[in-house]
Amino acid sequence: MFEQLGSFRVASAKGGEIWTNDIFNVSRLEMERIIKAYNLDVINLGDGARINGTEYGDPSVLTITSCPVDQGS
Repeated sequence: MFEQLGSFRVASAKGGEIWTNDIFNVSRLEMERIIKAYNLDVINLGDGARINGTEYGDPSVLTITSCPVDQGS
């Protein structure tokens, strides 16, 4: 299906390759530009494309110890 929609393969965050399209790819490139411009430390928790300047992190092993957002409790 993806081949018919003008999609192409890129490196995956978890290794190997995934299918993407121009819209997702431009978004990835823009994130890479911002990460580099602001010298950010970023963890990629997604299972999609590798984003240069980030480290992959498995979300299943994360523990949130605090949340600065008021959750209305």
